[in-house]
Amino acid sequence: MAALAAVPPEQMQPVTSLCVKSVIATPLDGAQVVTGKLLTIRGVAWAGDAGPVTAVEVSVDNGRAAIAPRVEPFRIFVERRSARGR
Repeated sequence: MAALAAVPPEQMQPVTSLCVKSVIATPLDGAQVVTGKLLTIRGVAWAGDAGPVTAVEVSVDNGRAAIAPRVEPFRIFVERRSARGR
């Protein structure tokens, strides 16, 4: 695979908007799961410019039917350090 060429800073543009998107972290694509057993699905969702995420749906049949799962809100941890790194 060829290496990508560097983009000069004057040609760069900041990302200022994102479309609605989500990512499932676990289980991995193709994972074997047990029918009838509780399955924890972990991931993140964001709504870009549309505001907060108001619903999450999960499908196990390529979108023919959707399940409204129990969603636990995420937590954001912020760590502040002094200039000395303490």
